[in-house]
Amino acid sequence: MALDKNNDIGRIISVIQKIFLYILVIVLPVSILPFPWDYTEKGMTLVILLFTLFILGLELIKIIWTGKIVFIKRDIDFVLFVLLISLVLTTIFASDTNLSLFGYNYRLSSGLIGISSVFFVAFISRSFVSSKKDFLGLLNAFFAGSILASSISVITLLGGNIFELVPKISNLGITGYPIVGAPVVLAIYNCVSIFLAYITLNIFSEKDSSKINDSSWFSIVVILVNIASLLMVAVNPSAFYIVILFLVVWVLSLIVIFFKDSKMSSKAKIMQLVIPVLILIISILMQVESVRGLIFGDKEIITPLKLSLNFSWQIASQSLTTSLRSAIIGLGLDNFGVVFTALKPIELVNVNFLSAYNEVLTFLSNGGFLWLVIWLILGWYILRDLVKDLKDYKSQDRTLVLFDILVLFVYLTSFLTTYTVLIRFLLFLLISLAVILRKLYKEDQVDSVLFKVWAMGTVKRESKDTAVTPIFFSVLISIIMLLGVVRLGSIALSSLYLLRAESYIIEQNSKYTEESPTIDEQEDIVSNLYRWYQTALNYDKNNPLTNRKFSTVAVDRLSILMRMYEDSEDEDILNDAVNLRSQAFEYSRNAINLSPSLYSNYNNRVQVYFSVINMGYTEYVRDAIAVINEALAKNPYDYQNYYNKAQLYYYLQNYDLALESSNQALAIKGDYVEALILSANIYGIQGKTETQLNYLEALKTVLENNDLEESDLYNQLIEQIESISGEPVEATTEGDTGAETQENEAGAELVEETDNTEIVTDIEDVPETVQ
Repeated sequence: MALDKNNDIGRIISVIQKIFLYILVIVLPVSILPFPWDYTEKGMTLVILLFTLFILGLELIKIIWTGKIVFIKRDIDFVLFVLLISLVLTTIFASDTNLSLFGYNYRLSSGLIGISSVFFVAFISRSFVSSKKDFLGLLNAFFAGSILASSISVITLLGGNIFELVPKISNLGITGYPIVGAPVVLAIYNCVSIFLAYITLNIFSEKDSSKINDSSWFSIVVILVNIASLLMVAVNPSAFYIVILFLVVWVLSLIVIFFKDSKMSSKAKIMQLVIPVLILIISILMQVESVRGLIFGDKEIITPLKLSLNFSWQIASQSLTTSLRSAIIGLGLDNFGVVFTALKPIELVNVNFLSAYNEVLTFLSNGGFLWLVIWLILGWYILRDLVKDLKDYKSQDRTLVLFDILVLFVYLTSFLTTYTVLIRFLLFLLISLAVILRKLYKEDQVDSVLFKVWAMGTVKRESKDTAVTPIFFSVLISIIMLLGVVRLGSIALSSLYLLRAESYIIEQNSKYTEESPTIDEQEDIVSNLYRWYQTALNYDKNNPLTNRKFSTVAVDRLSILMRMYEDSEDEDILNDAVNLRSQAFEYSRNAINLSPSLYSNYNNRVQVYFSVINMGYTEYVRDAIAVINEALAKNPYDYQNYYNKAQLYYYLQNYDLALESSNQALAIKGDYVEALILSANIYGIQGKTETQLNYLEALKTVLENNDLEESDLYNQLIEQIESISGEPVEATTEGDTGAETQENEAGAELVEETDNTEIVTDIEDVPETVQ
């Protein structure tokens, strides 16, 4: 009796797990936290972690009550577990464990915790999705989510902003950008949704091919909505290539099925080709500019920057040659951005790429050759299943073959684009669903594994109706789950405060485009930001990004307090300023301690010191030089920090070291205006007039090549050259100075940076603070 009761509890738990999984696939694609630096990953990963926590916890409770572990497996599962083990090894031996666990800037999705949660929620689903009814129920839930995500994406593509419904973060909405992420991500998601709906039509028509089940109308709606969404993003080249791959895999497989299935009528064959041919024709039409204009008008689909294939390979190969360990198991999860920062060209000095051209190159750098070999073996298993099912094809196996095609398609996209958490979730879930489907259609190819364990409370000496032991362990697991929910909720709350601050910054920037805020308005703005970033930090102290943000706003607040102190000389204000200065230093260091591989943490600390020094705290100049050296050890090609160090030595009147640092900046970037000015000034101070003139002539050429002859800086430069040489200067547009030049479009940026720069030749002219 007790055992029957426990089995009933197990069945109830399985129903609850199914409900959680259904909710997950519905809400996942729209679970967006629209950070300007990472639009989709953190929000979706938090949702997956939350539902994985519930589903995994319930699975453990079910095992406690039923005394058994039941799941279905195939040989491909061994490859998946080996893949997961390789990622664990990569994390254990990673140079930055925090980065490998939680991902770049704590985005979670590409760290071990995020990837493991995707893997486990997909694998555990096999224990409670067991019948065709469960399978179709899960697909219908997925279709509901796809309709929601595709509809919202179409709205954003046409210029709508769904975040206007949330006023506090309305400024973070991006029109022309799909809600699920980049256009290529939406294209893959739409393709999967269309094909799954197509598969359900085959399932519904298996008993009677002449009729369409009433439930299949929902699948038809799913196909229409996702085709509309897919065709809109097909104007993007990368998305278009995904569509073509999808159609090629689909049509080639159908052709093989047509040859194998002699019972299929010609009419049925034509009907099978209607959807892919329709998608192909309209996708090609969407490449025509006039057709795009009819739909989008002057609106454009935003396409994120993407590294080229060649440069991606250069970075991946460079990371593999670092050491034997990195070649075998990689540098650590989500470390591609670290390698890119060290190797990026000067043209991309202010740009960070966290992934390569595709998933394979990204993980080749992160997980090494071990990951690559396992990934290729996984692809071989997927292809093997498809070939075997096509070889032994029977008409009743058509649904299984179609599902094999879909899994292969998602796998192949790893060679064309980088996975997001949504695509990675789709791949692992589809592999598990393929195992479940194979059990329904070819049970002899699937192993049902049953492990019997001790069912707490079912032994003979247990005479009470309610077992105390299983209740105790169930409560214990529930408490652990609750603690996990609290932790995830804390991270989510921290993220919401970060979003509020980022939206507020955009709002204030747009408000003060033509005039600067008053001192009181600046105080209000900085106080609000300080409060929000501090709250975000309190909720999530282990996030290096939050620590960086807070250290920066602490410096801003310090600047305002120092101005207030100059007016009032209030000791309380001075004490608050001292605390803020300590906070800025402390949290900029915390960011480095949390993720010592992230160069942005080191550069942030440099900026904190520079800001403090510019407020008059010149006693920190030598400390700032040490901080810059620490940053340059991480990225020896950052010409801006060489220039920063040169400024500090210039202030200390150590002109030899200042000149050395400034010329190091010019060795990396020959047309760096500020470094040319500083080097010319130093040569002037040292009395090397001829060399000074050479540098000024080089500066003149750079400005002319960037069409800056009308700038104040150019006029000052001409006056100084004439003053030194004693001869009039004629403007030229070309010259051989050995300095590299930028494209003309950089001109406006150069004006903004250099118009207010003072050209000095005498030590008395050096500003008291570092500019």
